[in-house]
Amino acid sequence: MLREPVTAFSPANADNLFVAVYAGAFATGEKHDYVRGTFTRAFAATELCFDASTFEKSLQPNALTPLRAGSLQLDVDGQMEDATLLLLDPRRPSDVIEYWNLRAVGRSIIGIPVDWAEYLVPWYQRFIDERYQPLPVNPNVMLFTTLMAAHADYWLTSPRFRH
Repeated sequence: MLREPVTAFSPANADNLFVAVYAGAFATGEKHDYVRGTFTRAFAATELCFDASTFEKSLQPNALTPLRAGSLQLDVDGQMEDATLLLLDPRRPSDVIEYWNLRAVGRSIIGIPVDWAEYLVPWYQRFIDERYQPLPVNPNVMLFTTLMAAHADYWLTSPRFRH
């Protein structure tokens, strides 16, 4: 039984590589359709097309995606940590893989597709402000957010990002 209510989202566009890595994707085909159905029924999930205008919904503390369902209510060490916002190009598989790998090694990281970045400025300004707070176990140390670019060499040489 869940301790707190969740708002579950099933990605309508999980064929997008970034969305599949960020939110999870269900296997397709007759033999596998029951998995999506079970998730939808168990959590009363609604389909959501993940894009810049809906991304913030999926970042709410009670939001549940198929990928998050696998770690529901797991607390690795109980400590808060610095967060990282990773600016990435979702069309570059190497950027998406870098995002996956950083998450896999335990980083508290949120991928921000470059196409969505300008739209999400108000969200990540609030996120950075809210995260800048004393560490609960040591108020003399502040938590902060790092803004990181996937494959920085690409961003430094791309005409789109020179200015």
